[in-house]
Amino acid sequence: MKSVLVYNDLWQYVDGTEVKPPENAQNWIRKDSKALALINLSISHSQLNYVKKAETAKEAWDCLKGIFESKGPVRKATLYKQLLRMEKESNATITQHVNDFTSKAGQLEEAGIQIPDELLSIMLLNSLPDEYKNFSVAMESRDDIPTLEVLKAKLKEEEARQNDRDAKTSDSDKKGDALLARGSANRGKQSRANPRDGSTKTSTQKFD
Repeated sequence: MKSVLVYNDLWQYVDGTEVKPPENAQNWIRKDSKALALINLSISHSQLNYVKKAETAKEAWDCLKGIFESKGPVRKATLYKQLLRMEKESNATITQHVNDFTSKAGQLEEAGIQIPDELLSIMLLNSLPDEYKNFSVAMESRDDIPTLEVLKAKLKEEEARQNDRDAKTSDSDKKGDALLARGSANRGKQSRANPRDGSTKTSTQKFD
């Protein structure tokens, strides 16, 4: 993240060397807002909660620094519990969820705990919602659990497959509803053209 900020000539707004001038601060505000936006775009979906109240790039950076630089036992335990209990949020895509998961695993590794790749794959499978149950069973039924990188790729493929299936189902439902509506309309026209209920028949009698 720092490299991106340096490349865009914005790091000085993050480390505090470029302070806000008392007058004519429009340019400073514009550059600082750009730096803050880059920070927000560079962190995972779940980490946005840490910086949502930050009004400047420096505030956001200092907040993230305070959270992620700690390597004490409390920090390690907290990260491990968060990773172990992690579940996909209903409004998040699989890509977002996988990014959040790998980011959390990376934080744990930076704190001094490296989880075996196979165990990470199992934990990621365990974090998936019910609609991925068949996928999880298929992965766990293999001779070898796929590596985390392979699993991430397969999850993206599965997400695309499910999205395509849902789109086709929705399109089919719309066509079915249209046919039903058309059939009802046709029956209504026929009923009006050939009324039966309440009609009277006249008969003629022949007298010898």
